[in-house]
Amino acid sequence: KSFTIAADTAKFVGEVELFEGETYKGYVYLQSQYDNHFPDETYKMFSFGEEKKSEIKATLVQQDYVLIFLNESDEPIIIQGNLWIE
Repeated sequence: KSFTIAADTAKFVGEVELFEGETYKGYVYLQSQYDNHFPDETYKMFSFGEEKKSEIKATLVQQDYVLIFLNESDEPIIIQGNLWIE
């Protein structure tokens, strides 16, 4: 999911919970890095996941970003997220 931070800085906050499945990974990339380098994790801004419930608190600067949820297993996953920009 693409999103834009229009202010000089903003807080990207929320929670993501895994309801079904083994695991997932969440990433936030700059849009330009995503376009040129995804899926290389080296270029991500930050990541989350690896546990059943993740709390996200990050400060982002004015830029275009991409939020990715990745399922690396053969089984389906069900996640619920409540994320917002303050």
